Amino acid sequence: MSISMTCDILIERILSDSRPVIAITAPAGFGKTYILDALAERIARSGIDAGPWTICDHPTIRPNLSFIEKGQRYGIALRPGDTVAGLDRLRLYAQVMDLTGDDLLLTPDILSPQDWDRSAGWPVLLSPGACIRDVASLERQLVTFLADESLADLEEADLCVLATCGDNWPGWLIMRLPPLKYPSTLAYRYIENALPKAVEKLLILRLTDPEMRTDTSGILAQTLLQKPHNLEAVILRLLERKHTFQARTLFCKAGGWFLYYRLGHEAFLRLLSSLEAAGDDDLDELIISRAFVMIKTGDVAWAMQFLVRYFGPEMRDVLTVLSDNSQLSLRVRLFRITVLIYEDVAPTDRLLNALFDIGRDLPLDAPEQRGSFYNAMLEFFLRLRRYEEADGMAEKAMAAYRQADYPILCFYIALHQSVLSLLTSDFNRMGQSLRMAAGMLSNVGFDSPGDQRLLDLVHACMAYENGEPEALLAFLNQDLSGLMEGELWPSLADIAIYYGSHALSVHMSTRAGLRFLERWSVYQPLNRQFRLSLEVRKAQILQNGNGWGDAVRLLTPLSAGFNRVWIESAEEALARLSARNEITLALSWLRQIAYERPTFMHLDRKLEMMLGNSHLLVRQEIATTIWLAFVCRHTQQNSKARNLLRRVFELCASHGGLTALAEEWLFLDHLLQDKRMAEFVMAATPARAILRRLDKGRQSSLAAARTQLTQQELKILMMLAEGASNKLIARNCGITEPTVKFHLKNVYRKLGCARRHEAIATARALGWVR
Repeated sequence: MSISMTCDILIERILSDSRPVIAITAPAGFGKTYILDALAERIARSGIDAGPWTICDHPTIRPNLSFIEKGQRYGIALRPGDTVAGLDRLRLYAQVMDLTGDDLLLTPDILSPQDWDRSAGWPVLLSPGACIRDVASLERQLVTFLADESLADLEEADLCVLATCGDNWPGWLIMRLPPLKYPSTLAYRYIENALPKAVEKLLILRLTDPEMRTDTSGILAQTLLQKPHNLEAVILRLLERKHTFQARTLFCKAGGWFLYYRLGHEAFLRLLSSLEAAGDDDLDELIISRAFVMIKTGDVAWAMQFLVRYFGPEMRDVLTVLSDNSQLSLRVRLFRITVLIYEDVAPTDRLLNALFDIGRDLPLDAPEQRGSFYNAMLEFFLRLRRYEEADGMAEKAMAAYRQADYPILCFYIALHQSVLSLLTSDFNRMGQSLRMAAGMLSNVGFDSPGDQRLLDLVHACMAYENGEPEALLAFLNQDLSGLMEGELWPSLADIAIYYGSHALSVHMSTRAGLRFLERWSVYQPLNRQFRLSLEVRKAQILQNGNGWGDAVRLLTPLSAGFNRVWIESAEEALARLSARNEITLALSWLRQIAYERPTFMHLDRKLEMMLGNSHLLVRQEIATTIWLAFVCRHTQQNSKARNLLRRVFELCASHGGLTALAEEWLFLDHLLQDKRMAEFVMAATPARAILRRLDKGRQSSLAAARTQLTQQELKILMMLAEGASNKLIARNCGITEPTVKFHLKNVYRKLGCARRHEAIATARALGWVR
């Protein structure tokens, strides 16, 4: 059966029907015009009186059917949703013959296999214009037809559904485009290729329509966010067509700089560069976006200079920015709070009050901005060691980011929560937070190697706390450069510095730990707080390696409002220290004094005051308790020393803290050499199991020694630690004394020492010898 024969059968149905109105209702492309033209031709050719017939195919020509003269007949083409006066009343009286798209579709049994494959029964694909061999030309024609006819009447919300649905076609679209029912046909592939371009064309037409509703760009932007790369394509196409204003409006309505978290670094940078190149005017959102890209690549100082250049020098003064007198927009002021996350600033009460004041102005319809505010507050409370408040801010930030549907920002909060758990030694919760972070990262729609690196770092630190150093050492070897060159907020930088320097100094050498810290000197080089933290950590690593004199030379010029003299005279004031750098510097001096002069007058009282400081981390509490036990043993307070050591292992059992024990091995080893003390602790606490785990990690130190020293050098170092003379070493090793001296010189160089006793002490501190 041919197509024309099918048309003839349908016309016969119409002519043989006595109802006065024939309403053919179908979307564009179903052949309504073709049928009505054929009907008119048939009427004219057959001699039927054409007078009673009125053919209405144009949407602007609609008869009034409220009154129909006797014998008058109408053939009307309608699209879904079209109305004609009086038509529904006639339907009630059964005076309308309704034909739908299903009546017009062609079936496989009346088409040749070739015609079915290229049309899937949709009449428009069998029209003469579609019967061309040039697929590219057909696709261009089909794009125009879909945009101008099939989809032109769609509301913005439906249009956006098509821009974001992928190949999960909604039912109403399949009714408009029947080939979508048949994925195996060539017609399906035609539609599949043309549809995205047609949708994009329509979106651009809507956005550039001078009579566009004011909320159209907002509706389109919010819906397109479900498929951010479609949004990127529409903005870039607007720019290509010189519709700069509309492109920038769509960019801002879609979130502006927050689009970074939708598109990923490369796509966002591509989009931002195109927007910047399209106009000379300085749009706040583009300036913020460029500064944010700088921050994400680790250039915090340059980002601040860039902001100052456009918004003025007040950008450097956070309190001025946050004040009610600021002329800056709320958007810019809120972004300045985000920048604070990456600056190593100790929040004051005045700053916190200003932050809470501006927090009350947060827009209720912008959950991503609320989340970023809470995220900043989380970071500040972490720095202040106010962990309960930090935890509360993390929960608020997570809720806001979930509402805004930003998986990557939810990942950052989960990672922050794992850092919080690491600082508070809550390792059960840390595992939960890391699993949540990994799940959130897997839902991100773009590659994010920098964020995966952050997750790997925190995972490695957790494994290190469990006595498994391999992951952290591998990370430091393979990923450290990438970590330092990318985004890194201060609380995470602190963790990287603490665990990285500890791992390298314990499992490699003191020199390796110091070199690691020197590399960090180029990170935020102008930040005084950061450099102070680095110098204090260098001193601690020197102390761990038995370089007590070098540690003093490093600590002496450092200032956090006090010096060694103040520490030696202070007691109650130690309990009131609150700033992070104040506490770490004070602890470094107390550690130095405890080792050098354990019998210093009232040193035990100073350490007890320090233990009463509510801002100490668990690892700092463990370390201070060990020093106090060390001091008590030297001042003949043996019972108190035993109880303090028991307290240390109880803390480690309840919170973890192998790294803190390993860090204080010089003190701990000295205490455990007291047989009575060791027996008491082993019997009264889970110390034996904890020390086994610690020893497992220290065995890795011995393995590391074998990678740093030759077999002969390691053998000589072992004998040196046992008190052997050069002559005895030469005899046992079968070498000459000058050769022993040559090997010892290499050992001293690798350990960073100059004398025999220093080499022994350093090797013991590193766990290379017992």
